[in-house]
Amino acid sequence: FPTRRSSDLKIPANEIETVIFVSSTGFAVPSLETYLMQNLGFSPQAQRIPIVGWGCTGGIAGLQLAMKLAKNNPLAKILLINLETCSLA
Repeated sequence: FPTRRSSDLKIPANEIETVIFVSSTGFAVPSLETYLMQNLGFSPQAQRIPIVGWGCTGGIAGLQLAMKLAKNNPLAKILLINLETCSLA
């Protein structure tokens, strides 16, 4: 994979194809990325994959899934979000 700094990538939200959302705190239906995606201009067709309640292993699971998806489609635009809200829970 070519390495790029995140500051080099300027991808509009509506071009992101997959959003992987990882959090070990709190359960919500719909999950939190739904609200983020609606308010930040993501495409309604973007695939959402919430990984919630896995503790520290959730981050590893999210990274593994993102890498697997990227290997299967090197041109895919995948966003991995890890958000912990422990102080709010």
